[in-house]
Amino acid sequence: MDVKFYHCLTCGNIICKVVDSGVVPVCCGSEMILMEAKSVDNGLEKHLPHIEWLDDMTLRVKIGSEPHPCTKEHFIQMIALQTVDGIDIRILDPQKCLDERTRKEELAHLAQAHKEDKKCGLDLACRIEKLFSSKDGELSEVPVAWPEQIFHCNKKDAIGVYAYCNLHGLWHKSLR
Repeated sequence: MDVKFYHCLTCGNIICKVVDSGVVPVCCGSEMILMEAKSVDNGLEKHLPHIEWLDDMTLRVKIGSEPHPCTKEHFIQMIALQTVDGIDIRILDPQKCLDERTRKEELAHLAQAHKEDKKCGLDLACRIEKLFSSKDGELSEVPVAWPEQIFHCNKKDAIGVYAYCNLHGLWHKSLR
């Protein structure tokens, strides 16, 4: 059975329906809207899940071919893996991304100080630059991230991966 995700337009609730008896779920006194998953990125922001099998039982899912905004107003809210046995849903927290940005700013300041004092050379600065999202190693105006999750499942049992952006909806990548 295909997994179905529904959204309440009133309160923002999202549910995952794993057994479908044909009844549309209701929330806040109204029928919830069935979300149609997109499977092709065609905008400036990239939302399609990218899959990397680390071994036959470990899957890394990274969202987007480019970093995604990570603010309280715009972020990847969840990543889900569908298998023959069910669905594993991971809820993401934009605050963790913002905390990571603060850590990067602190590291950048440290790296610059060391670089100027010639205590560490370029090694530390180069490693830190890789943490930044823009091409020149500077932080972008909007915090961004490559949201990712590690899932453990048998490679032959994996069916698909979903990602939900709170502004741009549901995205799907088939694994079969």
